[in-house]
Amino acid sequence: MTGLILALALIANGAIGTPLLGGTASHVGTQYGPDYLALPEHEWGQPGLLVRICGAAACIVRRSTDAGPDLAMQRLGRIADLNAWDFELVSGLPASAGLAEVTVEYLADIPLPATDTAEPQP
Repeated sequence: MTGLILALALIANGAIGTPLLGGTASHVGTQYGPDYLALPEHEWGQPGLLVRICGAAACIVRRSTDAGPDLAMQRLGRIADLNAWDFELVSGLPASAGLAEVTVEYLADIPLPATDTAEPQP
């Protein structure tokens, strides 16, 4: 029961399972490869975070590989730089569109405490 309460509290507080950022995504072309994803370092920490990115056409799950977009672009609402293939998949737009609205959701494994049902209670 304690684990369930902890999980619900984390979900309610936006720690997992809820969009933490909504804004504009761009793409960096194909030169950095199909795994490239840059997220704001000040919001998310270091590269290596597992996230779900959703746009008008699809959602994908990816691991960040870089910090970005540029700080000036972040101030204008840019929240992610994707590779061109993921940009097209998520947005449903050609890469030539350049920008698309997305949400970014942080995904994490939560180490839940042991339940209190392991031993019978008197």
